[in-house]
Amino acid sequence: MKLILCLFIGFSYISNAASQDILKCLGQEEKLYHKKRVGGAMLKINKDLIGEMLQISSTLDIKANFKEEICSTEKYTPSIKLLKLLLREKENLFVFKSPPGDVIQRSQDQSAIDELVTKSAFLLIKLINHIQSEFKQPNCIEKELPSVRFFYKATRYTLEERGIEKILPHPGIIDAIFEKLFSDELRQKCKA
Repeated sequence: MKLILCLFIGFSYISNAASQDILKCLGQEEKLYHKKRVGGAMLKINKDLIGEMLQISSTLDIKANFKEEICSTEKYTPSIKLLKLLLREKENLFVFKSPPGDVIQRSQDQSAIDELVTKSAFLLIKLINHIQSEFKQPNCIEKELPSVRFFYKATRYTLEERGIEKILPHPGIIDAIFEKLFSDELRQKCKA
């Protein structure tokens, strides 16, 4: 409980973090996990994304329509929605708050976006691995989901060299991964 209180106090005093609204949504999600004493993949990805969002400067924010989508309680948790949007929308997820003439700040913000988008691919790999570890059947996710198999092959050796945009140019791949990864059908097949 003290951890949650410290997080909320910390969030209220962070002046350089982008999108306080998103941090509040992620914090509420984490609070729910602690309240229900839930661990595992969902808690881990939530903490990772809180850490990433805390590092973004105040001159970057997430567009309002995406904030609403991330913080709504439909279908996915805020952290899963944020990860999905980072992978699907990439740079389009963000809005620059610095003046257009501030070339140095804009450059730093663009670098931060590029790094976060690349990290999001690694976070998805980590999430898939954590979810797989919760299933009884080894490699079940990769066997059952062709989109995950494609993602693994595409990212395993070339992600840092080529960049996420060249590896996953079609947003449909991201949508397919998330749709199937959190389906009841997959859980039934992999838990048996």
